[in-house]
Amino acid sequence: MKTIILLTGVVLGTAAIVASPSQARAQWTVGPHLGYHLDASEVNLGATAQIPIPGAKIGTVQLVANPGFEFYPFIGSGASMLAINFDVAYPIPAKADVAPYVGAGLMFFRSSFSVALPGGGTISGSGTDVGLNLKGGAIFMKGKTIQPFGEATLVISDASTLVLRGGVLFTVGKKKR
Repeated sequence: MKTIILLTGVVLGTAAIVASPSQARAQWTVGPHLGYHLDASEVNLGATAQIPIPGAKIGTVQLVANPGFEFYPFIGSGASMLAINFDVAYPIPAKADVAPYVGAGLMFFRSSFSVALPGGGTISGSGTDVGLNLKGGAIFMKGKTIQPFGEATLVISDASTLVLRGGVLFTVGKKKR
């Protein structure tokens, strides 16, 4: 039940940012990514977004909401892992078409397993973890319709790890005039 409440909160919070009137004119990006969880030695698939936060600036730099999720489809039958991230990114000013960024935020991680016993019956369990994300990355071909990106995220929690991601962002919305 707690998982459903948390997932609902993340989805509604992200929708509130995206649907706000000031966002109607903003340009944001969304896209799929492929990642690798170093401690679990598992590949993940996911999606991420970069959404300018209205009125949130440090100096002249606009802060960016950076929500995302990932799941681990290759972990094996009877097991599942899912992570939801809600980060804020600080784009580092650069003059090239490569746009570096750093960020931080919260991570929610859920795992479960169920194993059939040889004599019948099953053993099952699940775990939930909440942690802090510290990330750094770069968006390439910034400002284009399709923008490749790569990032590394240090997850600080009960099961701290490093997650590497790479993907493609697609531009959505209208460019501010």
